[in-house]
Amino acid sequence: MNEKAIDNAAKSTVKQSKRNEIPEDLAYQIVLAKLGIIGVAIGILIGGYKLSFLQALLAALVSSFGFIIPAWVAALGQKTGLPSLTLSRATFGLYGNRAAKVVAWFNAFGWTILQLSISCWLLTALITQGHITKNPWGVGTGGIIAVVVLGFLIWQGQSWNHDIRVWLHGLFVILSLVVAGIAFNQVNWRIESYVPSTNWLEKWLPAVMLAMVATSLISTMEAGNWGKQIKKGHYRNSTLVAALIGGGLPSYLLILAGLLLGYGVPDLSKQRLPFMAIYHLLPGWLSNSYYVVAVIILSLHAARSFKHATHLTDPILPHVRITKTQMQIGQLLLAASCMAVLVIVPLKFFEQFSTWLSSIGIIIFSWFGVFLADYLLAHRQGYDASEVSTTSKLHYHWEGILAWLSAVFVGALTTQTALWHGPWAHGIFLNAGNGVLLAGLVGFLTIFIFKIIPLKQ
Repeated sequence: MNEKAIDNAAKSTVKQSKRNEIPEDLAYQIVLAKLGIIGVAIGILIGGYKLSFLQALLAALVSSFGFIIPAWVAALGQKTGLPSLTLSRATFGLYGNRAAKVVAWFNAFGWTILQLSISCWLLTALITQGHITKNPWGVGTGGIIAVVVLGFLIWQGQSWNHDIRVWLHGLFVILSLVVAGIAFNQVNWRIESYVPSTNWLEKWLPAVMLAMVATSLISTMEAGNWGKQIKKGHYRNSTLVAALIGGGLPSYLLILAGLLLGYGVPDLSKQRLPFMAIYHLLPGWLSNSYYVVAVIILSLHAARSFKHATHLTDPILPHVRITKTQMQIGQLLLAASCMAVLVIVPLKFFEQFSTWLSSIGIIIFSWFGVFLADYLLAHRQGYDASEVSTTSKLHYHWEGILAWLSAVFVGALTTQTALWHGPWAHGIFLNAGNGVLLAGLVGFLTIFIFKIIPLKQ
């Protein structure tokens, strides 16, 4: 439970990469990862909850700077020099932690599919000039182009991505500000100023939680990997603040643009193809350039998510007797197939989006609740090498496993989505989002109960 044990654990479980970054580098990398049209989609999603504009602004602020959660995990990674999914071995056991790795893969792969789907719709809007019914081949063409671009970026590698992404992200910010200005002029501020505040628990809180899943919680399982790259000697608070600013500020700006679009185009969040409506709202020169830049950035982010997903599958390659290239091709084809299904099914885009956010949010936030409680109760002074090494004799930590399962179960029962209706999804749980918060709280509190009434391992 000391620093020496932590160092030994790091050497015995992972190959320590060189710590050659400073907190400012981390902030810069996170900013680039957060600037994209998904931030605009989150703003539209918040607007769909019919909040007053002041409530919506507060929801955008809270959900954006909910990045404090992965920022804290990043600071913990700096402290220990270990990735998040290595530290969680102490919480769930060596073999029990495999479930967390499966969830991490599902999270990364799921975001790859979502980014592919949005790229497909944006490309379809460009090909059909926003008139999809007049060109039925536009969707198929857009989907093929999206998959080909992603495949090219995966083949080209990360070094090529870095050469262009800085300028692209800067251009995207400028274009987003212009879009926000146009949307601002479309809002009937006289009517919006008289819209009363809605119920904070039934509407505002679910909106915040779903938005926080997209802005913050999806990065939680990976955040420890960021912190372990920070040079020794830097204060962990500096890492926390850098990660918080890098993740919170760009998210807030893009969510504001999405909010203005949501208020400027009536019922935008209820339309099956909201990106077509946005395309028609903007002048031709702006909609074309904005969507082209957005597609390239989405493809860069999808390539990064895909790379993380394939990295998580590396340990199983010797067991299935296939090469890494074959695994990548297989996963790319699977992602393309899933994208095609999402595009074909007659669900509105934001129904798909909120279903995904609710599902992955319940699983990840409950994992974090258990992980946080275990850290506060047992590992504030550090992690012992015997708990996190690959030779750990604690194969299953049943307290952590049962706490996680119970939290996911309760979260599912209190959530209503396009795919399922939980029997307890009534009252404050009628709108998707509060089930995510409850899942995290149940996971956190269950660990405390198990500390009072311990299980036999």
